[in-house]
Amino acid sequence: MKLNQLQSIIRRKKRKYSKVKHHVIPNLLQRDFTTERPNQKWRIDISYLFGKQRTVYLCTIKDMYDKSIIAYQMSRFINMSLVINTLNKAVDIVPKKQRKGLILHSDQGVHFTNQQYRYSLNEQHIRHSVSYKGSCVDNCPFLSN
Repeated sequence: MKLNQLQSIIRRKKRKYSKVKHHVIPNLLQRDFTTERPNQKWRIDISYLFGKQRTVYLCTIKDMYDKSIIAYQMSRFINMSLVINTLNKAVDIVPKKQRKGLILHSDQGVHFTNQQYRYSLNEQHIRHSVSYKGSCVDNCPFLSN
């Protein structure tokens, strides 16, 4: 390497975070994204929208029946109120009678495994489902069979 004037790049070690156990939240969908009627299975996620001035966060709830957006919220901050407000908005739009047996699926993000979020789902009689760790196919119906 010296003869060719090459130098290696030393990468910094990545910080390891402690693993949080989510074994109490099952994966109810098991990659089955098909539904027979509206409001049977919903999907929630947060997207990052990068702008010139700042980043804005968009939290959406999508119905897997027809891929329509049930509710969305935008915020300058990615926090629990963004997620809870989106959930509350969806619950206000769709009556409880139409949400009977509803499953709300998400990834294992900190906002979707939070105790406050889980309490809100339980209060609205919505079944909570999370994907397996590191499995993007559990989150996206377009990638699975």
